[in-house]
This record gives sequence, C-alpha cells and structure tokens, in this order.
Amino acid sequence: MKEQRENWIDAARGIAIILVVLGHVIHIVERQLSVSLPGLDVLDRVLYSFHVPVFFFLSGMFLFRSSVDLGGGALIWKRAKRLLYPYLIWSVLQTTLEVVSSAGWQQKLAPELFQILYFPQAHFWFLYVLFFCGAIGIGLQGLLVGKLRTVWVLVALSFIWYGMHPWLPGGPIKDIGVYLPYFAIGAWWKTMNDERGTMNRGCSWVRAFAFAGLFLCSVLPAVAADLETSVFLRLPIGMLGVAAVLVTSYMICASCKVRWLTYIGRHSMAIYLIHVLAIHAVFMLVGNLVYWQAIGVAMVVGVGLPLLFKEICGRLRVVGIFGLR
Repeated sequence: MKEQRENWIDAARGIAIILVVLGHVIHIVERQLSVSLPGLDVLDRVLYSFHVPVFFFLSGMFLFRSSVDLGGGALIWKRAKRLLYPYLIWSVLQTTLEVVSSAGWQQKLAPELFQILYFPQAHFWFLYVLFFCGAIGIGLQGLLVGKLRTVWVLVALSFIWYGMHPWLPGGPIKDIGVYLPYFAIGAWWKTMNDERGTMNRGCSWVRAFAFAGLFLCSVLPAVAADLETSVFLRLPIGMLGVAAVLVTSYMICASCKVRWLTYIGRHSMAIYLIHVLAIHAVFMLVGNLVYWQAIGVAMVVGVGLPLLFKEICGRLRVVGIFGLR
C-alpha cells in the first residue's frame, strides 16, 4: 500500500533541499568568480551543520513504516533501486563530464569511474551513505525483536560509531559515523511518538522560534571554532537545526498552504541529483555576472532546471531510467 504523504514532511524536505542548493551555489560561485565574502563563509558553515542531517532524520522516521509490507531483503532491494541506482547513473554522468573536460582524460576516466563503486564522488556521497544507514537499521530489525529494542540498539550503535568517527579513515565509513545518529534519532523519535500517540502535538511558533534561537546562539560561536574540530558539539548543534526546520515546516503547513514548498520537497531527489550540473551550466552559458547576480541566477536554475527536467521525463515516461522517482 502506498504511504500517505504528510505535507509538513515534504515542506521540511523543501526547506532542506533549498538550503543544500544554496550551500553548493556559494561554493561554486566563489570558485568561479575567485572571490570570498566572510559573511557567506559563516552562512555556509551554518547551513552545512544541519541541512543534510534533516534528510537523514526524515529517512529514519520511515524505517519501520517502510517495512510493514516488505521483508528485510525486499526492503533493501527497494532502497537500492531508489538510492544506489540514481547514485550510479548520475555519478557516472557527472564524473565523465568532469574528467573528459580535463587534459589526459583517457588515462583518468576508467580509474575515476571504478572509484565510484567504493568511494563516492562529489555530493553523491549522500545517497551512498543514506543507503547504508538504512541497511544497518533494516539489518538490526531482522536480528532483534520489537521496534523499541531495535531502535534503542540502533541509537546506541550510532553514538558509538559517532564517537569513533574522528579516528576512522576518510570516506563512507567515516561519513556513516557522522550521519547515522541523525537517522537513528529520527527512527527513535517516530517510534516513541507512535507508542505514546503524541505525534504532531505541541508544535507552535513559539517552539519554532525557540529552536531556531537556540540553534543560532549555539552554532555561531562554534562556527568561529570550526565545527569540524568540535566533534561532540557538532551533533547537538545539528539536532537543534533539524528541530528548527521540522517544527517550522509543521507550523507553516498548519497555518497556510505552501504548495510550491511541498512540491519542491516531493521532488527533492531530482533537485539533489541535477542541481550541480545545472549550476555549472549557468557559468558556461551566461557571461560575466557580479557576485549577487550569480547567486540569484544559480539558485533559480539549480532548483528550477531539475524540476523542469523531471517534468519532461515524466511526460516521456522515462523518469525511472534516470532514477528520478
């Protein structure tokens, strides 16, 4: 049975993907124009502390709901089709375009493509790591009896892994250590709310602003110290940012219709996969732009072009071929 969507969850995805695009726009524009503004550097660090964790948290929320009608093996296969297939398709496409545009690409292409299998390239690491976070949760669910026991073991494992990640080698194993706690906390939060029947209660604009205020007050001093070195500060700061996004999205949907935001959230996978290529296309086709013009144009194209591409694929019935479901 197809899961019924909740608008506030799509709105949260919409907010998060817009912030992801903004973060990448800042990086690309600074690199293309060879400029850097201190204020945007701070904004970039603040965004990276919580926008991707939102997606891990939301994915964790659906860990048990997704397994109602499917066994562990079937569920892993479903996640592989949804996450690993588009990961491979778009990693190969983007890596190929980047390599063939450089000198000596004939010698570089095969090693770079092979590396995709075990070491994710560019922003596609997210899909790779999210798949394995889900696989860990599904595996524990198969080994243990009961949601509560499974979710508590998952939370414990995630915190142990997180505590070890500064000493792990770079790559997916380290990234799983960083982001598995958000996935586990999402699964725990949803399970506890289902048990108590308190889902969606107690949200208010006061709480939204309180979470946002706590987040900003805690993250700004940490930005100065560099969050990458503040290992045990990074997780609670990230969770405050996640909470701010979730409560705000819930209150927005409770007070007004934001179809454009939920639409963006529903198509966040397409935006994530295509936005970097779309942004680079801006600088290939458009002439000289000043800093803020470049950011504005890149944001519109980074969000709008993937949506247009998916709409065209839908009309041609080739959405699945490109992994955009």
